[in-house]
Amino acid sequence: MLRRLKRFVRYSINAALLVVAFIRYGIAGKMPSWTGRAHIMTFCLTSGRSNDLMSWILSLIYPSRKIDFESTVLAPLSPEQLNQVSDELDKNGYVILDQRLPEEMCDRLMNFALTQEAVLRQTDEIHDGRVTGVYNPEDPKAVIYDFEKEAILANPEVQALLMEPTLLSIAQSYFRSQPIADMLSMWWSTAFKAKADGEAAQMYHFDMDRVKWLKVFVYLTDVEKENGPHFFVAGTHRSGTLPRELLARGYARLEDEDIAKYYPPEQIREFTAPRGTILIEDTRGLHKGQHLQRGHRLILQFQMSNSCFGGETPKAVITTSKNSPLAQAARRNPRMFSGYTLKT
Repeated sequence: MLRRLKRFVRYSINAALLVVAFIRYGIAGKMPSWTGRAHIMTFCLTSGRSNDLMSWILSLIYPSRKIDFESTVLAPLSPEQLNQVSDELDKNGYVILDQRLPEEMCDRLMNFALTQEAVLRQTDEIHDGRVTGVYNPEDPKAVIYDFEKEAILANPEVQALLMEPTLLSIAQSYFRSQPIADMLSMWWSTAFKAKADGEAAQMYHFDMDRVKWLKVFVYLTDVEKENGPHFFVAGTHRSGTLPRELLARGYARLEDEDIAKYYPPEQIREFTAPRGTILIEDTRGLHKGQHLQRGHRLILQFQMSNSCFGGETPKAVITTSKNSPLAQAARRNPRMFSGYTLKT
């Protein structure tokens, strides 16, 4: 009983701190160093309802606005299609778009990934400091090869996707408020290890970087059962759907057995798909990337949020010309691209 009381007091203090941090961020745009910790603990205490409240407040302050630039990669969605996508995200926490990334764009991004130096991510057992290298499919040296954000953002294909209004419109419809292009990554996953690796996000977990967000996963290689399909527990992005026993562990990695204990097999989605597939997901829900048994997988991932409040991460720099479409869009929509620093 005493232990429960102490835990309740500790979580309540963190909830109060979160309120202070949220107000301070709204006024000054700055967050205390303990914001991320308070955010996660309050999320666990309220089973996600604290995020819902902050998101509702943000929708009042930053209501939806017209996205005034044209699609260059994907076909725009009709109002009916946009509502359908948003409804699927509300209900299940994920949606696979009917349209794919064009083949020629996949080819150019693949060429980038086979020639650009990447950072070899450490594993659960190996911590050798920072090691870089170009990925060789015939001789992988790590489970994950992460590309530097600035290198990804300098790629013209990535810049085109970053300002793709079809994706931004989906985020705005789901948030009920203005979206912010916020954080991205691109990485190779390999069959370097014989078992799942927590550092490689190959165990179930939920993300908690922002108030409300969507991640866009672009498959740049064919993904089959043996080379790393993404898994998601449908519906677990909604408040009150994570068991107290799991929330009590905090921001922890979970075994498959933990998921099987609380969720039926039909609720667990496995995403095998051809290259070019675009999967959009609220990763507040439980998810993982499956351990690879053979081959490799290349993913490009964008994040769109309704605020940059939450875990403090340094802004990546986008280098582009002063009159590029991205720079012009950013000047007209400064908040929409405030997750990055534009260098022209």
